Amino acid sequence: MRRFLKNYEIGEPFFLRNLVLAPVLAKTNGGDGYMVLEQAIQSKSARIFDRGNVNTVELDYLGDQPLFIMEGEEILGALQNRVVNTSVVVEEPHTVHLPVVCVEKGRWSGNSQFRESQTVAYPSLRAILASSVYESLKSRHEFSANQSQIWQSVDQTLKSLQVHSATQSMHDAYQTMEEEIGHYLEYLEDVDDRMAGFIAVVGGEVIGTDVFGSPALFQKVREKAARGYIIEALTRRFQTSPLVNRDFVMDFWESLQRRRYEAYPAVAHGKEYRFKRQGWVARGLVVEDQMVHFSAFPVPTGG
Repeated sequence: MRRFLKNYEIGEPFFLRNLVLAPVLAKTNGGDGYMVLEQAIQSKSARIFDRGNVNTVELDYLGDQPLFIMEGEEILGALQNRVVNTSVVVEEPHTVHLPVVCVEKGRWSGNSQFRESQTVAYPSLRAILASSVYESLKSRHEFSANQSQIWQSVDQTLKSLQVHSATQSMHDAYQTMEEEIGHYLEYLEDVDDRMAGFIAVVGGEVIGTDVFGSPALFQKVREKAARGYIIEALTRRFQTSPLVNRDFVMDFWESLQRRRYEAYPAVAHGKEYRFKRQGWVARGLVVEDQMVHFSAFPVPTGG
């Protein structure tokens, strides 16, 4: 991954209330050419069906350009809400079985079709995804996640935010906190046009990073990705966030480049590059020798 990650540089960190974001800036400003899931579902280029298996859903893609689905992205409805276990690129019309995990424990009813969401899971839940999928890939060559840990995380987040959810749904946290999320997003409107992602810090600690193959792709998912980090910041709203300097963030970014990554076949197209050691877990999707999406998180307790 080093040769991909070195194509970015770190900008000056800025505050979104108690959340500090350090921009990750692309050294080149190329286009992306990807349709994102929200666009595809709204244009009826993609349909996602629940076939009664809690661990997979069926994606029927009919579009004429590559489709990008982000790791941790939520899909709503059907028999229960799910999030996608890893990032996926579908390059052509195709039917793909997406690995997913449930984020709504108390429902198993409804119709068979999912709808789009404005939500990507918060970073501590995505850390569970990244950690457990890494172990699953190593041992069984599957993109399976630890369902019980996911349910525990959702329950803890709902309690922390004092959100009541009749079905223990992660999505209820986002809906209930929508006004607060909006206050954070106001500070994300004017950003460097080279911004292709960010490193997020709360309470002086890095809570995660998301970096995309181009600023154009980042713009398509910017608010959706940020919402998850905002939810995490809201669960830590009583923590003081000291000013974070650029050197601190650069040290973290350079440490990610020094890691030894293991390669695995991706779900549909490309390769996954992953590592899990020394307290961090990371994954990157590379398609046709281009990095599409990279993320990294602290290894969860017990993970």
